[in-house]
Amino acid sequence: MSEFTQTATVTQQQTVVQPYIRYDPEYVRTIPGIVKIACIVLNLIGFICIEFSYFSYRPQGSFFNTVSMLGFWFTGIMFVFYLFHVCEKFHKIPWLKIELYFCAAWAVLYMIASSVAAATSIEAFQAAAFFGYCAMIGYGVDAFLKFKSVRAGEIAQGSRTVHVQQQQQTVSTPSLTVRDTEAIRGDKPFQNAQVQQLSISLVHKGLYPFPSTLLLRRMISSSEVATALRPFYFAVHPDLFGRYPQQRQVNEDSLKLLSAHLESLLSQRRVLPSTPRTLPFYIRASNAPQDRGTFNLVKVPLERTVDTKMVLRRILESCNLSTEYVDKMPATKNSTSNQSASSTSYEEGFQQQYQQSFYYKKRSEHNFGRDEEENEDDSPFEKEFDLFQFRIKKVRENETLKKWIRKHVVTATVRTKAVQELQEEVEKLREDVTKRLGLREIIYDCGWNVEHFRGCLKSLEKLSELHPGALDGLKDRTLVFAAFTGVSLEGHVMLFTGDVQRNWLELIKTIDKHDSYLSKLPAYEYALSQVLRNIRIGRRKFMPKAQAMAYASHLRKITTALLDYLGKSKFPKSWPTDLSQFELVVESEAGPLMVSPTGQLIVPATCPGSLLVDFLSTHLAEALEKQNSYDRQKHIERDLHARCVAQFRLLSLTKDDSVTPDRMIECLEKLLAQGVKDTLELADLNLTITTYYSVLTDGTVCIPWDWKQ
Repeated sequence: MSEFTQTATVTQQQTVVQPYIRYDPEYVRTIPGIVKIACIVLNLIGFICIEFSYFSYRPQGSFFNTVSMLGFWFTGIMFVFYLFHVCEKFHKIPWLKIELYFCAAWAVLYMIASSVAAATSIEAFQAAAFFGYCAMIGYGVDAFLKFKSVRAGEIAQGSRTVHVQQQQQTVSTPSLTVRDTEAIRGDKPFQNAQVQQLSISLVHKGLYPFPSTLLLRRMISSSEVATALRPFYFAVHPDLFGRYPQQRQVNEDSLKLLSAHLESLLSQRRVLPSTPRTLPFYIRASNAPQDRGTFNLVKVPLERTVDTKMVLRRILESCNLSTEYVDKMPATKNSTSNQSASSTSYEEGFQQQYQQSFYYKKRSEHNFGRDEEENEDDSPFEKEFDLFQFRIKKVRENETLKKWIRKHVVTATVRTKAVQELQEEVEKLREDVTKRLGLREIIYDCGWNVEHFRGCLKSLEKLSELHPGALDGLKDRTLVFAAFTGVSLEGHVMLFTGDVQRNWLELIKTIDKHDSYLSKLPAYEYALSQVLRNIRIGRRKFMPKAQAMAYASHLRKITTALLDYLGKSKFPKSWPTDLSQFELVVESEAGPLMVSPTGQLIVPATCPGSLLVDFLSTHLAEALEKQNSYDRQKHIERDLHARCVAQFRLLSLTKDDSVTPDRMIECLEKLLAQGVKDTLELADLNLTITTYYSVLTDGTVCIPWDWKQ
């Protein structure tokens, strides 16, 4: 038997709080209280400066108001919490960290908002920027104070003391017998019981080197795990918390999960994705009699790795316990190279055997691949969804159009014939509703199947029966079942298929308001065109519809940004005097800044004037080139479209909005060439060119534009 002494330095904390709400007028005299009052006042003054300005609707003002009001309410609420000691009552909430993150973020946001407001020529905005910079300093000071408190381990209200103790423990380890020594040296064969009793510490010291023909396969045993975690068990065992049922229950539940996790590691099983990453444990703050009711909540991490030694070390380190015994245990480093049996490293040889057996088991179970190269980087904790995605990817790489159509043509034909009667019924219902409401046309532009279209028509028919006079505003108009409720730029009445009838009715009753915005669109577009030297204002060719009310707001924003730019500087001299050959499309705030495949210049509504001018200067030539290419390709696409419909006897041939003309031309040319070589069974089917393979519920066949031959 050999003995060694473990010395552990344990840091324990004691928290003293008064868990009841009370009014504390002294808080307003402290430095944090004064800083909070200053921030509240500065937030309010900045908000007032923006709101009393005539130009408060501008994006700079809206952004500044958002920052100031959020800061006002958060700081005000925290000031009340400190004033009445709410933070002390709920001291387990990390108030200091919450305030630290908020104050740091708001200092940055105020710097941005104030800089944007100061860049304008509006006096009210400049005044608000001054108070915004002051608020930035206030939040920066508050963040610094909170950072110092968090670093010192303090709490928001109350007191916390730290005690440092040293504990010593003597641990005994068994030594090797003569029979074990002979087995290690190769003089006698191994016995199963002998292998389990080998001393790992002697192997690490090099006293018993392994022969070149022997590679020992041995995991860390459960007894070694129990010995390593003995100080941890003494600190968190539920029997030590008999008078405190809440802490006892938490530790008991966490110990069950920890035992299951360690068992999975020892038995080489995969850790489930549902296993938590941290486990809560309560530890006594101090062994002193006056501190028996005070506990510290410790978050113990569960490492998702096959290295049991790392897991044990992280558990002990989280509780400030000694890891001396764990450091003497055999390491389990990853070994991906194919080492020979003559390796003298016990850890590397064992890890190689373990990883090879584990990955071989995974390949056999999941049929993951045929080559070892495909699996050398696999993780032993890989999720089933990753395996599923890999299988799907392999299938798609080997899938050809001819094979896929032969596999799914029967399904598509059956679904197409089954939905024909339903389509006839829907067509009759559409004509009936159109005549009853005096509509010009009913269009279904939602993407759902025909059954959903029938449900929309039934709902509209029922709405007309309940409110016959309220639908008079729909006469001589085009009704579209779309993805939003409103009036489109073409003047069509758009009804969202997921809305209730009440929302439809409210839109129809207020349709005059939407028409007023629609009537202003030509004036807004003309004003923007005049500012940009007669540039044409258009709409996206392959994107969903937009609302007239929102589009009018977008035009106003981009026109105002350009006028602000012209107030300070001029357009570049490299620009042509007339931009009428170019087309500009204004989209929402989340829209891109790009040149579309059709040659249109796409800009978001919130794009600054300087950025828009720079974008136009560098992309005018590219836009003109793409525009000319699109003008040529659209005629070629129409010709190929007609030829494909006739050659394959299709019921219809459509494409997704994401498929540009050049991609459509490439796809149709390959289809015609494939039809000459092989017979594609596409007769009497609806074909859609998209980016994926699918057969919809109505029998529509979807194929990717870049399908393989």
